[in-house]
Parts: sequence; C-alpha cells; structure tokens
Amino acid sequence: LVVLGVFLERSNVVILPQLHRRLFPFYPHGSYTPTLPELSIAGGIYALGAFFFALCAKLFPLTELEEGR
Repeated sequence: LVVLGVFLERSNVVILPQLHRRLFPFYPHGSYTPTLPELSIAGGIYALGAFFFALCAKLFPLTELEEGR
C-alpha cells in the first residue's frame, strides 16, 4: 500500500507535468517567482511547526530531567 502511494505521488509530481507540456505545446512556459505574501505564508507555516515542536518538547520531554536543575 505504501509503495502504491509513493508511485502515485511520483506520477502526480513528475509524470503528469511532462504530459502537460506535450499536450499543450502552445502554452507559454516561463519562470515562476513567488511573491512576498507567498513567501511569508510559507515561512510562517514552518515557524509555527518549529514553535509547536519546541512547545511539545518542553511540555512532554522524552528523557528524564535532572532534579538539581
């Protein structure tokens, strides 16, 4: 089941865009540059993930903490 999921994801990311290029040769190709709001949203999502990871690491430590500290 996992192998099937990986194959489908690979075909969705790699194979289908290559078919799009062949099916629509008149479509103009250009370079994509993300805008500042898009970069801010992506950075904010990563920052929230890091924050929640650090919060959970503080609240639920995986190792015992020393009593002296």
